[in-house]
Amino acid sequence: MKIILICLVILVLFFLSGCLTDRKLVNSDISKSYFKKGNNIIYCLNGNVIAFSKTKLEGIDIQSFEVLSNQISKDKNFVFFGASKQLEVDVASFRIDNGIPKDNDHVYYKYSSGTTYKLNVIEDALPATFQYIHKKKPTWAKDIEHYFLSDRIVDVDYNSFELLNKNFAKDKDYFYLQVGLELEKISTDTKHVKLLSEKYAHDSDNVYCKISFNETKVISYQEVESLRVVNRNTIIIDSDVYYEAEYFEYTEVDAQTLRATGENAASFHVADKNNAYFKQKPISGADPNSFEGLGLFYSVDECCVYYKYEKVEGADPKSFVFDQHTYHDGYDKNHKYQQGVRVVEK
Repeated sequence: MKIILICLVILVLFFLSGCLTDRKLVNSDISKSYFKKGNNIIYCLNGNVIAFSKTKLEGIDIQSFEVLSNQISKDKNFVFFGASKQLEVDVASFRIDNGIPKDNDHVYYKYSSGTTYKLNVIEDALPATFQYIHKKKPTWAKDIEHYFLSDRIVDVDYNSFELLNKNFAKDKDYFYLQVGLELEKISTDTKHVKLLSEKYAHDSDNVYCKISFNETKVISYQEVESLRVVNRNTIIIDSDVYYEAEYFEYTEVDAQTLRATGENAASFHVADKNNAYFKQKPISGADPNSFEGLGLFYSVDECCVYYKYEKVEGADPKSFVFDQHTYHDGYDKNHKYQQGVRVVEK
């Protein structure tokens, strides 16, 4: 029965593929998305016909057609993004420069939604010098005159501007915090600006908290010596404990002894001299002295394994490993577990 099911799955996948196997990639070193069959070019993102449709490029000149990147190509007449002609681009000078679409007059950013594929102009960007600052995360860019956040110029002092990390920046006049795809001025006290972590920074009066992509919070403080980041989500300010910039839910938490747990300083788990915590609440019975967070919802102490607030019955704390890359999310020397429950092997 199992063999029959496997065969049926293979047949279905072959049917859905629309026989892409009878088409050859135009240039497999550059793109897995453009295929040639006779005098036709077919676009299918990464060749995944199950998730994406196949589209024939219309009006191409097959002799001059070339692939420039995984999703961009051109011939002597048109530039294509996916299978869509980009009519406002200068075809003759169009190129991909270090992953960036450019022609002699403009720099472009890629916009795609559903069946819409468009190369939009980045206004006032200078093609000759425009480059991404971090190629693997192309959010920030600059040319010889401007800095850019996503597809727009940011109003900063070019000569003194400095990206401090992925959230905070400063120049000679302002301290900035990225909120969504905007750069907000949050302080003029640039002399006393100091990073506490990736998500927290302070000047002489306030702590600035990056909670999520679009959410921030400002907390005033009295003593700079009181500022201590416990882990990614937890910070101590003037002896008060904050979790994602709100007061820690368990009010008896001991700020002086509160510590991160585990090698990865698991964001959900902390411990003080009295308790071990998951998401601001004590884990009943857990030993705070030997307590360690393993990642996400799992933690251990000297005698037990815990999933969120509950003990994982029968799990061995000395050999237990959190594993987020398989269908089960944890295992020890004896068993596998999923969401804190032992998986029964069939």
